[in-house]
Amino acid sequence: MSFNEKRDSGILESVATGPDGPVRLRWYRPIPSRARVPAPILVWAHGGGFFAGGIDQPEAHDVARALSDRGVTVVTVDYRLAPPLD
Repeated sequence: MSFNEKRDSGILESVATGPDGPVRLRWYRPIPSRARVPAPILVWAHGGGFFAGGIDQPEAHDVARALSDRGVTVVTVDYRLAPPLD
């Protein structure tokens, strides 16, 4: 797994190795003063019925950011989408 810190503090981009290629992960870390020990971690798989969406959707970011602001570490997971229907 590789990590890349984004400019937006508290957000960490990473890539995990999957059976069909890399899988993007985005970690939203709470502000240290709001973190609990042990802090919960929520894994978020975006909606879209496996054919639409992604971790870059505004609602995924907004919810993850709101939860991290309340002390929860959130990991959003991208996944391979089904091919488009013609």
